[in-house]
Amino acid sequence: MTNDELEAISTREQRSTLGPWTVKRVQNLYPSEAGDGRTYPAVRGFRCPKAIYERAWEQVETDAIFMAAARSDLPSLVNEVRRLRRRLQEVHMVVSEAVEFQPKVTPKDVLKLVEDLFKEEEGHWRGGP
Repeated sequence: MTNDELEAISTREQRSTLGPWTVKRVQNLYPSEAGDGRTYPAVRGFRCPKAIYERAWEQVETDAIFMAAARSDLPSLVNEVRRLRRRLQEVHMVVSEAVEFQPKVTPKDVLKLVEDLFKEEEGHWRGGP
């Protein structure tokens, strides 16, 4: 993913309506055998066409949950991509400095530096700082 693509995603997210978005049950305007027969899901008031809901109501329900969650998931994912890019630059800097300024550095020393940084990342992935 290029920086421009990431920025375009971020821009679309920032221009959208603030969240959180939720799935609300909306009263059916027509008799239905789909779902519970009385309501259907809507995200931010967007209604699903009757023909689609009648044919694939289980998929519509699942899609509505996904769309509502995307409002909070997307910013988190964009931030994680940016954080990991910064972290990758940090790894590059640490390794470059070790190789350039420590004349007796060995490949094993470089591997240890990378492993230490990776352990920090694993802690972050498990919910740490």
